[in-house]
Amino acid sequence: QLMAPYFQRARIGHYVDEMARIALARTGGWCDGDVLALDDEAFGLALATAGGCLFGTDIAQETIEDIHVQLMAALGEVGNGVADRTTGGTAEVRRIITDVVARRRAEGIDRGDLLSAFLLHPDQAGAVFTDEQAVDEVVGLLAAGVDTPAVALSWVFHELSCHPEVERRACEEIDAVVGDGPVTEDRVRSLEYLHRVIQETLRRYGAFLVPWQAEDDVDLAGVRIPAGGMIGISLY
Repeated sequence: QLMAPYFQRARIGHYVDEMARIALARTGGWCDGDVLALDDEAFGLALATAGGCLFGTDIAQETIEDIHVQLMAALGEVGNGVADRTTGGTAEVRRIITDVVARRRAEGIDRGDLLSAFLLHPDQAGAVFTDEQAVDEVVGLLAAGVDTPAVALSWVFHELSCHPEVERRACEEIDAVVGDGPVTEDRVRSLEYLHRVIQETLRRYGAFLVPWQAEDDVDLAGVRIPAGGMIGISLY
């Protein structure tokens, strides 16, 4: 409920413009024949995109890079079951975001990004986020909005490289719909074939798993899951 007003259709178009600008800046230096660490490139693109939509263009590149390092550490802590918001990478991410929120609150300037909306624009009940609420939401958006799309994007490129005909059709659609013009919300929505490619990739390689814990011993198609065991279920 807190987040819903900030993701209305009117705002989405602004975010698409920012995402397109960032993607062009990040990929503009790629050349035919380059060998790239695609997982690193995808993570960097996802972080730059999330950071741009959350904080706008005024946040220092060093801050984004610091968030990158600490977010990777925090995600590793989550994966190893040792995440603690008071220590390690998780605490460092919160510290960085807390400093950004405090500075932006003091400035009181609407920069047209999500953080400005959180801090300056009342919701339907007339309330704005407290600093702690803003930090919680930004950290949550970074955790969910960086690793997940980065993994998904990596798998999309993998599948395209394995299926040249699909890659050809996707590129032809992009050339026909977008061409040399700007990437806009309407044009993105018109990329129907690419949308199906992404959906099929997500079905095959779910980038996000919903964790469930078994209350009792379970036999799942011949696989024994003990009581208390964790199960990751793909949304697709």
